[in-house]
Amino acid sequence: MRGSGIAYFGTVQRGSQTDAASLAHVVEQIIDRVLPGWRNEPRSSNKKDKGWEHLREWAARAKVTMQRDAELRERLGDGAPEMDTGKLHSWVWESAAPLWRTKHFSQAVNQAAIRINAETQAKVGRRDITETDLFNQVFSLDEPKIGAPRLRLMADDGSKTYRSVHRGARSLAEGLDPNRS
Repeated sequence: MRGSGIAYFGTVQRGSQTDAASLAHVVEQIIDRVLPGWRNEPRSSNKKDKGWEHLREWAARAKVTMQRDAELRERLGDGAPEMDTGKLHSWVWESAAPLWRTKHFSQAVNQAAIRINAETQAKVGRRDITETDLFNQVFSLDEPKIGAPRLRLMADDGSKTYRSVHRGARSLAEGLDPNRS
């Protein structure tokens, strides 16, 4: 059996443009997470972009980053804590994610605090109080009153933990309150 007599040098796309575009979308999402800001970086090659060449280059960089990340952290050091955003409440991450991805960390935390405050107000039907006062009242260990409902983070088992968890919620609001003095 004889070949076609055509030899390809370089990269040849297999599959249709539609398949490539579908896969490219997934690859772009992965690169966004591994190398935020990659879309704004200048391309390393001066050649006119042909097909998916730029995406191949960034995918290769993302792959190496994922493979070597632990080693680089170990050898070069990185004092930044890691955070699994999947463990955050959806209120927090949905409001903070766009700013976090663009490295506007302080603004992301502020947006999350605003969202938590707004959702807490909605949950207890109180728009007359905010931030520290809101959390001090709704997480108070006092019995609920008409017009002053309470939220509980766990069942009251009479333990120090029960009291500490609710004190922690009140302290969180105080720490995030932009009006505190």
